[in-house]
Amino acid sequence: MAFTLTRVFGLGLVCLSLLLVSGCAEGPAPGEALVRGVITFQGKPLEGGVGSMNFVSEQAVDVARVEEGGIYSVTLPPGEYQISIRYKDGVDIRDEQGKMVRATDLIPKQFGDIKTSKLTLVAAEGVNEVNFDLP
Repeated sequence: MAFTLTRVFGLGLVCLSLLLVSGCAEGPAPGEALVRGVITFQGKPLEGGVGSMNFVSEQAVDVARVEEGGIYSVTLPPGEYQISIRYKDGVDIRDEQGKMVRATDLIPKQFGDIKTSKLTLVAAEGVNEVNFDLP
């Protein structure tokens, strides 16, 4: 009896694992856009900092983290988006006296503001590869 239960339990774990792995391999859900790509500055991938991207449209606002190498990925409703990108050498902190110490921008500040970045993208349903090369 114990052998049968162990075998059934083990088989159940294998089936559950296969189900989870196969679910991870699929693209975005129907009606969604997976947008991913690489951000470069002066032809080189972003390195040595922390960053974020803001996506703003009439129907949605979202934020994505910019990983080492300038890699980003976000799931959005399909549509046209204005983009802002911030990339700094660290995060803002308070020193021992309570004074704010700001991290240094690694890309021009104009890209960090929706009004001045002039970056846009159109996210179609499904997977979208969109790279940004900042001058």
